[in-house]
Amino acid sequence: MHCSFYHSAQYGQDGATGPSGPSGATGPSGPSGLSGPSGPSGPSGPAGATGPSGPSGLVGATGPSGPSGPSGPSGPSGLVGATGPAGATGPSGSSGPSGPSGPSGPSGGGGGVTDEPMDEYCLFDMAFIESVGREWTDLGQQAGEAIIFTICYLGNGVALAGTNGTGKILRSTDYGATWSDLGQQYSQTTVQTICYLSNGIVLAGALPGGRILRSTDYGATWSDLGQQFGQTAVNGICYLGNGIVLAGSGDTLGKMLRSTDYGVTWSDLGQQYAATGIPAFCYLGNGIVVAGANPTGKIIRSTDYGLTWSDLGVQYSETHINSFCYPGNGVVLAGTYPGGKILRSTDYGATWSNLGQQFSQSNILALCYAGSGVALAGTLTNGKILRSVDYGATWSDLGQQAGEMMFRVITYFGRGIILAGSGIHGKILRSCIVER
Repeated sequence: MHCSFYHSAQYGQDGATGPSGPSGATGPSGPSGLSGPSGPSGPSGPAGATGPSGPSGLVGATGPSGPSGPSGPSGPSGLVGATGPAGATGPSGSSGPSGPSGPSGPSGGGGGVTDEPMDEYCLFDMAFIESVGREWTDLGQQAGEAIIFTICYLGNGVALAGTNGTGKILRSTDYGATWSDLGQQYSQTTVQTICYLSNGIVLAGALPGGRILRSTDYGATWSDLGQQFGQTAVNGICYLGNGIVLAGSGDTLGKMLRSTDYGVTWSDLGQQYAATGIPAFCYLGNGIVVAGANPTGKIIRSTDYGLTWSDLGVQYSETHINSFCYPGNGVVLAGTYPGGKILRSTDYGATWSNLGQQFSQSNILALCYAGSGVALAGTLTNGKILRSVDYGATWSDLGQQAGEMMFRVITYFGRGIILAGSGIHGKILRSCIVER
């Protein structure tokens, strides 16, 4: 599949040559056509009886040449304007004022754009909506691992992936087209979550040591911040801006951790509403955050940048809330287990509606928003990718992909590029806009 960075505007041909300007009115010489030199002055009229004034000027000597009309852009030079007729002789012989210039010829049309260019990545173009996330290329198993647990985009083509098997971090510098293996990280077996903060700072959560790892060079090298508050797994990390970061544990402790210094140090907010794991977060802006509390099937919500939380209760008899994505304008999506449901909110996660089980799947493990109403979901049971073009209100089934059983993560990179991480063969799949 040949991919391209998609643009919709088509550029027009050069405009037609502007016509020559008409001759000046009686008295002055006619002006030049487009880009043509001025026409010469008309000769003096012969002596005679006092005649009426020339239409364009007062009685008197011949008016000077009219100035050239302005050139039309991109049009070739016009022909030289014809000489205007002589003005009639005035009765007194004294010179009158100059006759007015002849009117300028119209400009020729320039070579221009027939359609204003849209956003660089055509986020409101129907061709984008029809193409993005629809077709996938199998990049194969990565670094011998079993599951690609997380994929994070850092900008400028740099991406990171965390694996299950030997706890590796993989790195790409070409928008996920190829990957290098940075090796196992601090004796961990799974890197479950990676989150980009800003200015090259990246955090990763791992198990079984419950460690938080930190990079300051866009994921090229890593330091170990150690186990945090006794938990054995860090399942989710979410950046809220201004140095504020949240992390959720994935063991029996069900703790919420919070940092205000870009993940250098952490405070323990304690167990949240009887949860044993907090695997998923979603930041909605203005301090509003939602999180999944497992195995209670609750969604919890904060309006003060994660400092305090409210319990929205068990959602539609589900036990796990495993994924979120935010399409914007208050619309939020959540994926559940064991019913394989997609839930939808239109009020920034305050209340939720049930869109029901999706295509006989048991687990919606991944959700991703790609712009222009396009959302994607990754499932467990048959390794399907689902697609919506109406901000998650309805869904279509793209079918099982690459023979996999699950898609644990789907991440949008911009430019129409989307990556998905799978299990049980640890593959990365890549989708990009197909060139028309």
